Amino acid sequence: MKTVEIMMVVHDRIEYTMEAVERLLLNDFPFKLKITDNCSTDPLIRKYLMSITDPRVTVEYWPVNTGITFQTNRFWKESKAEVLGKIDNDIAVPEDAIARLYEYMELPEPCVISGFHFEASNVNGRPIDEFHGKQVYSPSLIGGALYLFPRVIYEKCGPIPVGSENTIVFGWQAYQNIVRAKGYKILYACPIVKVEHMPDRRDLDIERKYKDYYYRIHLSRTTQKNIKPDAEITTPDEWDRFGRT
Repeated sequence: MKTVEIMMVVHDRIEYTMEAVERLLLNDFPFKLKITDNCSTDPLIRKYLMSITDPRVTVEYWPVNTGITFQTNRFWKESKAEVLGKIDNDIAVPEDAIARLYEYMELPEPCVISGFHFEASNVNGRPIDEFHGKQVYSPSLIGGALYLFPRVIYEKCGPIPVGSENTIVFGWQAYQNIVRAKGYKILYACPIVKVEHMPDRRDLDIERKYKDYYYRIHLSRTTQKNIKPDAEITTPDEWDRFGRT
């Protein structure tokens, strides 16, 4: 069995972080969890993280808030695990999530495999595909809430490019283009490893920013392909970023 290490970057939101960590640790599949406190301002975060006694968990405290891309690249570079993973700190996973995703790590062809917080019927409206005898969905992009991939993909593709959030494609989305260009598949498990998203409604400006972002991606795709955009999607407010990306 390959070694698995999963990263979680934390910045405040104590109630979500506790739920995300405790639910992940209910998975009895052998993995390690590295939690990086990205300069939280809430002292309860440090108090909670210091209370974790599960031997699978290591915690570090970063002195400045660097953002997710920097910490992701650093984790990928420093980890010695054969399989790398990431989970958001506002995601609650089922007890079999890691075991189910790991099944795809034993296939003869490396791939990125993901779970997400929407129903299977919403995965880009795509049919079920097959990948080395396993059922999968093949979306144009996957979310970054929960995923695993073998270290060899990082070794071939390098780190996530650092870019501006004002561009159409950046960060994890840009990295997926690099991964595909190298010939690797980016997939959702089938049936979907469905996680629970804990939405933060305290910052509506951030919510609007992401709606605008995904809406611009949608328009860029449909315009480039000369395909008429979905009739019901006419403004960012009507765009469901969880189910239609």
